[in-house]
Amino acid sequence: LVTLTIAASDTKFLSGLTIQAVVDAGAAAPRRALEIVNTISYTTKTKYVSYEFVMPNYDVWITPTFADRTALTAINLANGGSHVFDWQPHSPDVSSVTPENSKYELTYSTDNGSSWSTVKPSITNVSESIKVKATGTGEYKGEVQATYSITARPITDATIMLSNESYVYKKDTKQAPTIDRVYLNGNLLTNGTNGYNNVQYYVGEGTAGTAYTYDDIPSQNVNTYTIQITGTGNYTGTATKTYTITQR
Repeated sequence: LVTLTIAASDTKFLSGLTIQAVVDAGAAAPRRALEIVNTISYTTKTKYVSYEFVMPNYDVWITPTFADRTALTAINLANGGSHVFDWQPHSPDVSSVTPENSKYELTYSTDNGSSWSTVKPSITNVSESIKVKATGTGEYKGEVQATYSITARPITDATIMLSNESYVYKKDTKQAPTIDRVYLNGNLLTNGTNGYNNVQYYVGEGTAGTAYTYDDIPSQNVNTYTIQITGTGNYTGTATKTYTITQR
């Protein structure tokens, strides 16, 4: 049993292979004619690379045929290549590689392409990303890449719990609550770089007026007041909560 290995090429692939048993036809030197006895069948071990056949009691004549590899031109990821942060790990899925029905190998990188692995990773946070690379095999060549990411989750629907939501007017007395807790989809958000910050106070309902901090909000008169927070890290956008000062 003979193993035949075809050397790989960056631009060509093996498109055909013929193995024939031949004998010397007796023509004059220096180039002697060969007579084909029969064509030998073979078994493919690794397509385009490795083949096996039984060696006959004759010399063999091997005729490979090569064709140009087709370059990969694009890779597309499912869901637009991203997922909104939802506290769960997610992995990228390839929706298509161009040309259609091309052959390729997928590898992944979580360090911006410094190292690659065939094991599909997962990510949870906005600060993480995964590069996905398709490398052409067989009739196909080249490589194409796409990046998978987690996008920040809007906090518009966050529940803001205040230390107090209603006060009764007291002459010459500032009355303003602080934020006790903030929840989004049942998850606690903290004040900092991954949750919310930029707590602002407004006189009136809404955020059209002047923005104040807790220390300088003129929260003394009968009115409705608005508190606004801004998402950070895995969160984006703003959320508001109102409190009131009512007449005595």
